[in-house]
Amino acid sequence: MNNKEKKWLKDLLDLIRGSDEIEMADVVIDTEELTISFIPPQAPQMPGYFKLSIEPLTGAGKIEFLVEASPYGIRLLAPTPPPPAKPKVIELIKVPFEYPKLPFTGKIAEVTIGATKSEGGTRSHVIKIGGSSTMPFFLFAETPPNPMATSLDVFDMPALPGPVKKMYGDAVEDPAEWARVAVEKFGAELISFHLISTDPGIKDTPVSEAAKAVERVLQAVKVPLIIGGSGNPVKDVELFTRLSEVAAGERVVFNSVTVDMDIEKTVKPVNEYGHDLIALAFIDINQAKELCRKAVEAGLPRSRLILDPTTGALGYGIE
Repeated sequence: MNNKEKKWLKDLLDLIRGSDEIEMADVVIDTEELTISFIPPQAPQMPGYFKLSIEPLTGAGKIEFLVEASPYGIRLLAPTPPPPAKPKVIELIKVPFEYPKLPFTGKIAEVTIGATKSEGGTRSHVIKIGGSSTMPFFLFAETPPNPMATSLDVFDMPALPGPVKKMYGDAVEDPAEWARVAVEKFGAELISFHLISTDPGIKDTPVSEAAKAVERVLQAVKVPLIIGGSGNPVKDVELFTRLSEVAAGERVVFNSVTVDMDIEKTVKPVNEYGHDLIALAFIDINQAKELCRKAVEAGLPRSRLILDPTTGALGYGIE
């Protein structure tokens, strides 16, 4: 080391001596290894700590190190993590939004279920469904004219899972009592009474006995009624014919007519006594069209025809 270098080092040490913090600016250190040693005049018994800040020339953020000084030397500890960068404020472009105006030429028919005393029945109220002139859930285009209604099921035989039996108790042994509990305890707005025991493959309950069960349910509750058969295409025609007369004036819904039934024979008594009818298709638009066309051609007004197209969520293996 020549005299000039020694003088530069002495001046540097004079500047450093007695300083608690050292900050170097515009300093370029070009070396493969850098060793900085601080030897205090009197070695402390306990280690001391100070902060070393380095700001690279590349413009990267400042890096801070914690330095530990002890009688055994100086140790560079892990760098202090830099503070998180302040997020940049991004102003979104304001674009006006208008709901699309979609013309709909068709309209869903409005169907009335049930008949009050003034209408020739004994129901406490009527329920109206349908009537929309837009696609489902297009609430921006139209407020649905009729809200959804809640129906609870009642069966003519108690072949039910344990949790359902637990909720209804002994009421499941009597359809009339079951319907009353569904209305008074669970708030059903209408009752869907399923006569599944009339199926020839189950109990083959006579139509006359099923008619008595319907009469008892009509007396037990005053909400509108949906009457379902067993699904047998022959027995259900016979069943609906008899029950149309039993429930005359009440405007019940018969559930349901399918393509494998005698549609004209099914529609005739339902229409004669002023009831509604569900047309059940099986995820087939052409089948649904055929059912509705034949029911209307048999004399049933559109205002008393309900289409049930079923959905893929019911387990048809399309998932």
